This record gives sequence, C-alpha cells and structure tokens, in this order.
Amino acid sequence: MLVTRTIYRHPVIRILIYPVVLLLTLYALHFAGDLLTPMQTSNADRQMAAEYLAVHNLPEPDREFARDGCTLFPDKLPFHDFNDVCLQHDIAYWAGGSKERQKTVNLEFKQGVVDVGPLGPVLSPVMYASLAYLGNNGVSRVIRSHWGFGWN
Repeated sequence: MLVTRTIYRHPVIRILIYPVVLLLTLYALHFAGDLLTPMQTSNADRQMAAEYLAVHNLPEPDREFARDGCTLFPDKLPFHDFNDVCLQHDIAYWAGGSKERQKTVNLEFKQGVVDVGPLGPVLSPVMYASLAYLGNNGVSRVIRSHWGFGWN
C-alpha cells in the first residue's frame, strides 16, 4: 500500500497518468463506435476490390466486399489519414489467400503506414504487430476482419 501511494506522488507519474487515461478513454469510445456503426462501403470501394482480384488473379469471394477501415484503430489522427492504406488492407484481407500472401500484405501495410505522416514510423511497428499477432484471432473472427473474411 505504501509503495502505491509513493508511486502516485511521483511528479512524472502524475503528469503522465491523466493523458494516458484520456487516450485509453478515447480509444475505448472509438472501439465501441467501430462495433456499433459499421463503415459504409461505396461502389468505388467495391470496384477497387474487383480490380484487386483481377490484378492478383484471385477468385471472387463468397461474400460481397465490406470495409471496416482501420480495424480497432482510428482511421484518422492529426496529420495522419490511414483510410487509403486501411482500405487496401481490407480488400486484401477480404480476398484472402496463402499465409505467404498474408505476410506480404501485412508488410505492405506496414510500409504504407510509415508513409502516411510524421508519426508513421512510430505507429507502423505497433500497427504491424497488432496485425501479425491479432489479425487472425477470435476477436477478428467475431467482427469479420480476419484473413479471408470474404469466404464462408
């Protein structure tokens, strides 16, 4: 008990705790918003998905393409717009394919995030690690954002 009280009295911890709590709250609200209000998929998005299949010589998945943006991550941050990078990634995840293809797609996404804005090099490894370790788990399957989610 004494250790906890001492840690909270440290000035650096006091300065950092409020922004961290604020960021966690904003993330929780964003996460809830992603689950409650699905992103609209435009005809242009569907056309891009069809072109992707043609370019990569892939079969048409069973389900119609539907995007969700940057799954469980904000689509925009100050000076950063991840919409295009996340759309390309959504299309590739919808189409699916081999494990090698998934690794290639994730690495392309990582490089795309680097190029988005000044914090891209910092955010890229975090977003990539999330994809590599959480991109095909139970949560991603429930919200239909896993590798090959276009197939039944």
